[in-house]
Amino acid sequence: ILMRRSLLVEYLKTHWKAFFSLMGSVSMMAIIGYGTLTWFPEFLVRTYSISKTEAGTALGLVFIFAGTFGTFAGAFFCGVLQKRGYTDANLRLIMIAALILVIPATAAPLMPTSTLALAVSALVIFIHYMHFGVAMAGLQLITPNRMRAQTSALMLFLTNFFGLALGGTIVASLTDFVFNDDSSLRYSLSAISLIFYPVAAGLVAFGLRDYRKVITNRTAK
Repeated sequence: ILMRRSLLVEYLKTHWKAFFSLMGSVSMMAIIGYGTLTWFPEFLVRTYSISKTEAGTALGLVFIFAGTFGTFAGAFFCGVLQKRGYTDANLRLIMIAALILVIPATAAPLMPTSTLALAVSALVIFIHYMHFGVAMAGLQLITPNRMRAQTSALMLFLTNFFGLALGGTIVASLTDFVFNDDSSLRYSLSAISLIFYPVAAGLVAFGLRDYRKVITNRTAK
């Protein structure tokens, strides 16, 4: 067991840029995902004065349908990129999704009506959830068979840690200590998208070349 752990650590150190890029970008996406999931229903209540039942039901339906279809769409578009010759398609798709999402995700909480806010959010959630399935698959592509369970566990730990520990907390902190107004929750939700989607895209750009090299080397063996 100790030998396996040593081999895993050595492998991660050797290819740290590729793994840091993949796990880091997905963790940043998780901050937005969990932050939105935690606070969006309350945002609907505070901003548009709809009931908590209506808010929870509406957002739940959006997540069920848009999130599910987005996950399948991610696999489809990743395949399109691969057919066009992008060996780094799994990681590249995260960057593309993050860059596309900056404007609509920032704008969604600022819509004048709850209907428009939910409509734009449906698009955002659809695109956002394209990334996770292909990210997990992309992790397998750069990891030897004997290490896949451990690297998968590490990525799940990091995404849950950043998402659960920081997602909701950052939104609450911005509302309480930056905007100093409970009714400004909408601006906090916009802010995390404006901040963390570009960070996610930047992390992908940082390690994209190294990710590609690892895949090329593994394919050549």
